[in-house]
Amino acid sequence: MIVNHHRKCPECNEVIEKAAPGCKYCGENFRINTVYTWMVNIGTLVFVGAMMWVLISWEIGHFYDPPALVAERPSKSVTGEYYIGAIALGCVTEDVYSRAFSMMTNREWEALARVVESGQCVELPEGMRVHIEDSTFSMVRIRPAGEVTAYWTGIEVPIER
Repeated sequence: MIVNHHRKCPECNEVIEKAAPGCKYCGENFRINTVYTWMVNIGTLVFVGAMMWVLISWEIGHFYDPPALVAERPSKSVTGEYYIGAIALGCVTEDVYSRAFSMMTNREWEALARVVESGQCVELPEGMRVHIEDSTFSMVRIRPAGEVTAYWTGIEVPIER
């Protein structure tokens, strides 16, 4: 029978004294488990606190300035003289451009050649005049002057002259 000054060992379920540092039957060390649990709980608390600090700092602008970031990238239907700064790749959708960019990064040249051959991506020659139609954080949709088809490419590709 368990009285107030006894407890069951979590490992072997034998009745032992509450103040015992370990189980005399199976050798389970309660102090190690207590320290480990304490360390895990403190580590979790520190991690959650750090994440909250990051999120709060992000919201009040310590990490970046959203208005300045938005001002640097073109907004929808930007007017002005934009040109392709260096030979680039343009693709019909954001998803196809992301996949093609991944292929370039991973040096999968044969796969990239098949995407270009399929007509989903085209080479954008240096100096081509373009109109900016839309943009995201890392991509921009451009339309070559005089054409009706628009292509997604990297945000750094069109330059203003």
